[in-house]
Amino acid sequence: MDKKMFVLIITLVIIGILSALSLAFVYQWTIPQIEEHQRQAREKALFEVLPGAVSFSEVKKNDTLFYEGYDQQKQLIGVAGIVSGGGFQGEITVIVGTDPLQEKILGINILQHQETPGLGA
Repeated sequence: MDKKMFVLIITLVIIGILSALSLAFVYQWTIPQIEEHQRQAREKALFEVLPGAVSFSEVKKNDTLFYEGYDQQKQLIGVAGIVSGGGFQGEITVIVGTDPLQEKILGINILQHQETPGLGA
């Protein structure tokens, strides 16, 4: 192997390592912001699928997380759950609000999807 090829390989390796380190740093730096944004989107969706709710509590039953919505008098309005399923381009995550006493769906909100904007979205 001649000297030019060796220098080229070393240069590409250094660029690759610096790029990987930069991506890892940016990823670690943005994780709290991404998680906060997801929390806010989930909270907004909870208020949309359980109209009239002013507070929520997380309930875990059989390793499944549910959200119970309460009105101002602390009366249970409904229960919401996050479910995922396969779409055309990838997984679709929705939150569904239900009224277990009346056995009806109060609302559905799409939290995350990878469908084509304008077609599947």
